[in-house]
Amino acid sequence: KLLHSLAINIEYHNAVWEYGLVDDGNFFIKTEELCGPFFQLCSAYDHAVECQSKNGYGLALGDGPEFTKYSINNANKWEASVSITSANLDLQWQASNQQHSTWQSDVEIALSASFDTSLCYKDLSSQYYVVVPETGNQYYYFTSKQYWQNAR
Repeated sequence: KLLHSLAINIEYHNAVWEYGLVDDGNFFIKTEELCGPFFQLCSAYDHAVECQSKNGYGLALGDGPEFTKYSINNANKWEASVSITSANLDLQWQASNQQHSTWQSDVEIALSASFDTSLCYKDLSSQYYVVVPETGNQYYYFTSKQYWQNAR
């Protein structure tokens, strides 16, 4: 008999699906500031427009509050107790998302988790960045990647 029955038992535990944030660095938002004789001179700014008709007053772009930009990372973690038995095989294995494959003699086994994301999953990682001010309120602002590209 070439084919034998195969019994597979997988018991998942500590399975978690979550969003994580990856620090992409800090940046300053730009503010529009009045410049001129009674303020900081327009020539002191990297980007300024001095209006001759306004007696040397103008508008400049200055550094505003500092923010941290984060990318969103979708992560899943899981552990599983795997038992596979057959006529010529008796395999016991503690698998996880970190160690998801094993090899013994002529057998190679790999597991991959599939979370049911049909009810509450949003693919935030491909749609948004998260920005957080360094000082003041610590609200997390979800900024669309399309808006981020257009604003550059």
